[in-house]
Amino acid sequence: MAETRATAKKKSCFKTDKYNITWWTILSHKHSMFALMTCFVGTFNIVFWTAFIATALTGETYGLDDDKVGYVFGSGAFTYLAACLLLPYTCEGSPRKL
Repeated sequence: MAETRATAKKKSCFKTDKYNITWWTILSHKHSMFALMTCFVGTFNIVFWTAFIATALTGETYGLDDDKVGYVFGSGAFTYLAACLLLPYTCEGSPRKL
């Protein structure tokens, strides 16, 4: 039994090298930094304008009830979730180079 484990370890094709990934590795990569900044700006924009949008929706212009405003914000999140789930299937048939 010990012999088979030793031979299995020798024949293993998995690398045992460990990668040293630090914060500098992530922050110095331009694509990952762009993704992080996009998430930051998008989240900041949504959080900042939520209070103003809620008061505008419940005001005289749109006249929604207070309990309906949450459904308006939830519908945006649900649409985003559905689009993220469907994106791989919609891009599957498109050519790689446009």
